[in-house]
Amino acid sequence: MRYQQDYELGTALRGYCAKYGVPIGHLLEILKDQKVIPMIRGKSMEFEAFDLLDNTLSRSKWRVQKLSENPQVNTEDQDLLVIHRGTGTQLVVESKHSARGSFNMGTYRLRLPHFKVKCHRSRSHMTRERNDAYADTHFDVLITNPSNAIIKEGGASDYGYINHLESVEYLLAYYGCTTMADVWAKTLVDWRMAVTREISVDGFIPRLPYVAMRDDPHWSPVEDIEKVLLRAAQEKRSRT
Repeated sequence: MRYQQDYELGTALRGYCAKYGVPIGHLLEILKDQKVIPMIRGKSMEFEAFDLLDNTLSRSKWRVQKLSENPQVNTEDQDLLVIHRGTGTQLVVESKHSARGSFNMGTYRLRLPHFKVKCHRSRSHMTRERNDAYADTHFDVLITNPSNAIIKEGGASDYGYINHLESVEYLLAYYGCTTMADVWAKTLVDWRMAVTREISVDGFIPRLPYVAMRDDPHWSPVEDIEKVLLRAAQEKRSRT
């Protein structure tokens, strides 16, 4: 079975490279390019979030759909649509990576260990008439994890982890790990969710909302997915 899967994957990759003119001998070099990795990880996160919701939520109560499989250039794609079967309420769920290297033990704004979420439009969607902030009606729920926050900023040839001693010691203890590679694996599944209306300011979502590592009043862990969605659905129904 594994051999068959590997064979089918290899065949599909060869077909992809042939179709789009990608030199297959340099495929890994292309995929590891620092300009390419963020796009791949962003798209991967959409599918990871879809699988998380689709596999966690009761299918008798919720329906999960992947949106914008082929968004057009200069159009704003959306990630997921979650429908509450009981009321028909439709919720747009957006996945956003944490900001690279944003883990911090505390700042003047939040004196607790935290990370930030990169939540703003790309440059291609900006105009003179509007900035890059999202209105809090653009999507209903925001989902993220801290993985990008523990990656060092900068243009290194490969991803490396933050090395601030206090931060590293905290993360190792928080996740019960002995290496940062193990911490990385844990952050990939440490999902956090927020109702956008609960974190917005004057009708807009902050470009870099803060997420406390523990007991954040607005961001909930993966165990509370359904509670967050029900809260978002109730809030949305109250506006219609």
